[in-house]
Amino acid sequence: MANAIVVIVGDEILEGHIQDTNSHYLAKRLYARGIDLVRIVTVSDVVDDIAATLEDCLRRRPDFIFVCGGIGPTPDDRTYEAVAMALQKPLIVDPQDEGWMKARIAKRGYGQGLLDDPDKAEALLRMIRRPEGTHVIDNPIGAALGTAARHGPSTLIVLPGVPRELCAMMEQVVEPRILAQPPPQRTRIELEIVAEEARLYPILRELEMKNPTVKLGSYPQDDRGRIILRIQGDATAAEAVAARLIAATGARRVG
Repeated sequence: MANAIVVIVGDEILEGHIQDTNSHYLAKRLYARGIDLVRIVTVSDVVDDIAATLEDCLRRRPDFIFVCGGIGPTPDDRTYEAVAMALQKPLIVDPQDEGWMKARIAKRGYGQGLLDDPDKAEALLRMIRRPEGTHVIDNPIGAALGTAARHGPSTLIVLPGVPRELCAMMEQVVEPRILAQPPPQRTRIELEIVAEEARLYPILRELEMKNPTVKLGSYPQDDRGRIILRIQGDATAAEAVAARLIAATGARRVG
């Protein structure tokens, strides 16, 4: 089973100015494709901090690393500089990317003449400057290009932090081109029970020890006076665990 790490970049998240929705969105999309999200990290807009976080992620050797945010046109957008440091690659501006930017400006009718002024062009070029050897991920609705790079066993994918741009790039480019293999079959069963959670410990421990390939979680719903037991894994094993729980606790299926 493939796995992934998500890195969220942005002081605005850490300072509580906005709430991160990108990691929640990616968690749902990755789960649907059979990719286990094993870690979510949020880091500030500091080059050294972002680079150190990415180096740590690369040492963990996941199949995918998603980096979200910090690739806009302003000085506090420092993600690509940090990615270049982590990959030990120089930053480049590819003439094809510059041509894409000019075409995007002409089509959308903003920023006319900015690329002709060296000082003003810096803002736009920041959004297409990427580490050498990376591959472009097109942005269907925005101006910041994403990238993908292979490093050892990991594919590092950089996307904008703007949620609607991230969603469009994920669904229109990343999933069909990079995550193109069909997701493996995985069963998820949810049971509902009214009980004190601590009373479930013995049976949950027994089932966890006897079924190491099945993920078993207990999630109290205090506002509704119940507990949700979630079982995930191979269909045969998951059904067997569910049957044992129903027989032992009187839980019932949800849905």
